[in-house]
Amino acid sequence: MSDYTAHNLSVIKVGLKEFAEREAKKEVVRRMRIIAGKMIDLIDRVFSDASEQFPEWTANLHDATGIGIYVDGHLDKYMPVQRASTAQQSRSGEDVWGTTELSEALTKASTTFAKGLWLVMFSAVDYAEQIEEIGSPKDRGRSFFTALCEYLGMDVKEQFGTAIVGMSGPITSFAR
Repeated sequence: MSDYTAHNLSVIKVGLKEFAEREAKKEVVRRMRIIAGKMIDLIDRVFSDASEQFPEWTANLHDATGIGIYVDGHLDKYMPVQRASTAQQSRSGEDVWGTTELSEALTKASTTFAKGLWLVMFSAVDYAEQIEEIGSPKDRGRSFFTALCEYLGMDVKEQFGTAIVGMSGPITSFAR
């Protein structure tokens, strides 16, 4: 390979990388924001007293379920409209507010999702996993998060033309 060819190849690589950072990343983030907005609309619409799939007792599970979009460490929070008017008892007996739990979890996760582009769905109260696995004391909500993940997968496919790769269940719990 001649010196000119190697130089030209290097210039093309730099240009493509700059284009991806500048233009392609903006488009991906724009589509992620559409998905996050649709998911929050869905969460606000489907959680209710009458729903078997999406339970609402004090509304704190609803308030604690939302989306974080992380773009190289910058966080955009997508949170449902707060409905809870009373705190929920945590497993340890503390009063918890879903909105506060979600906001704190989204912020604390910024270090975990500090590089690249991430769209992460949270249900941040400590009893969310129990509701997901066995249901609420009113025997509702089993697999509520799994159902939301299925909707999320459909939205990703609609926006990007592909399914989610590498989606997994609870990643970690972030210490208070």
